Amino acid sequence: MGDDLKMRHAVSLLKSNNPLYKYWGAHRLTRYAIDDERGMKIVEIGGAQELVNMLWDAEDYYTQLQTLKALVALSGSG
Repeated sequence: MGDDLKMRHAVSLLKSNNPLYKYWGAHRLTRYAIDDERGMKIVEIGGAQELVNMLWDAEDYYTQLQTLKALVALSGSG
């Protein structure tokens, strides 16, 4: 499975109604944003915007924390 497909799947998890799937999606995006190229790809496919939206929607502390970690990882990407 290519990196592009994995990143798109992680972004689609952020759109789920299940808080656990949202957490997993943010966790995966944190791991994928290890370099500028991947980070920019996540931004291009809408991952950054979904993470920001999820910050407002997340009800539990751990999902919010993982979302912030993903955003910090993306902030280093250009």
